[in-house]
Amino acid sequence: MSPRLASEYGLVLAPPDALTKRSTGLTDIRDECLRRIERLAEEIDATDELIRLVAQRAACPAIATEIEREIDRRLWELDEVDAAMHQLSA
Repeated sequence: MSPRLASEYGLVLAPPDALTKRSTGLTDIRDECLRRIERLAEEIDATDELIRLVAQRAACPAIATEIEREIDRRLWELDEVDAAMHQLSA
């Protein structure tokens, strides 16, 4: 909207630099959201794999030793990710 039309309707136009600052802030928020989505997707994938391993162990107890080690490893990885996320959010 042109300044002339804005004044006709009693509207106040924001200065151009205010729009740039707001746009930059929104871009920062969007980028942070995308990073969080990426981290959450990785956590979901790890949890999905852990659930699959537990289901395999329940279905085939004969190979439980191999799966048990893998489950322990995955749980350790999830604990490490959880600790790192906690440190980042603190």
